[in-house]
Amino acid sequence: MDEFRVPVASKEVVIEFLDGVQTAGLVFIPSSAPDHDGPMRLVEWINGAEDFFPFKVHGGGDSVLINKQNVLHMSAYHERDNGDYDEVDDTQKFHVRIETPHGHLSGNLVMDVPINKLRALDVMNNERQFVFLVEGGKEVHINKRFIVKAMEVEGE
Repeated sequence: MDEFRVPVASKEVVIEFLDGVQTAGLVFIPSSAPDHDGPMRLVEWINGAEDFFPFKVHGGGDSVLINKQNVLHMSAYHERDNGDYDEVDDTQKFHVRIETPHGHLSGNLVMDVPINKLRALDVMNNERQFVFLVEGGKEVHINKRFIVKAMEVEGE
């Protein structure tokens, strides 16, 4: 049966669930992406069509299945050495503060949209379930269903 397995790479993440509980563990991302070299990026994977994903809790036994609808946000450190998000220039992101039911998150909102739709409103209203912020070496993927308010923060 091993010939039917999809090669995956594991990625360390912290998930905050709707109830405010944060859990660290591993997610498993396909080792190849359809449109670039290397493994699929977390943003591509989390916005995939599947409702559930396997998650291996640190210190736990087997993997559990997580429903994306119950994820408030997922954070991870991205690897600049591997070129993650290098193609996103400064004109495609701006500093925002996003409020959720459990507090706020700040960072550079990545405008992964066509050049004629470079507004936060376009990102919030696109078909993807998660938007993402990058700040330093950290990326945070936020479930749009639970964003209460988003605002650009000037001068940062």
